[in-house]
Amino acid sequence: MNSLLREAILKNSMNKQGSIFYDSAIYLVLLAFFAGGLFALIGMQEGGAAIWEQYYISQIVRVVNAAQPGDTIVLDMQKASEIAAKNDALNKETLIIFSSVEHEVCVKLSSSTKKTCMFYFNDVLVTDVHFAQGVPGNVLSFNVREFNSGGTNE
Repeated sequence: MNSLLREAILKNSMNKQGSIFYDSAIYLVLLAFFAGGLFALIGMQEGGAAIWEQYYISQIVRVVNAAQPGDTIVLDMQKASEIAAKNDALNKETLIIFSSVEHEVCVKLSSSTKKTCMFYFNDVLVTDVHFAQGVPGNVLSFNVREFNSGGTNE
């Protein structure tokens, strides 16, 4: 009887060890999927391009909302151009895009992500948008004019 009891205890402890290993393996696989997803999400940020896009778009919208017709705005874009160059997205035509009809401005600092856009509320027309490099740094300049909703804005 003693040997039967020992055999039953031994089988029971072996089953528990197999069960513990199986449970641990499931948790390790789930952890690997979670960690892989987290690293993929961090990798898609392209060195903080999305965060800098959000920063620059909010600053540009803030300036446009405070501008008066006749103002000429010049903004330092050195850090934005460095990030865009690092992410192969330094294109003067797509770095900053203004749509005065829709009152929208968009910033794109990475070639692999879509642009970040935000609307401004000031009823003005943004014209003569120019991105200049090496003027002592990289700058964005534009003029603000009165917006004529009923007629032409030329």
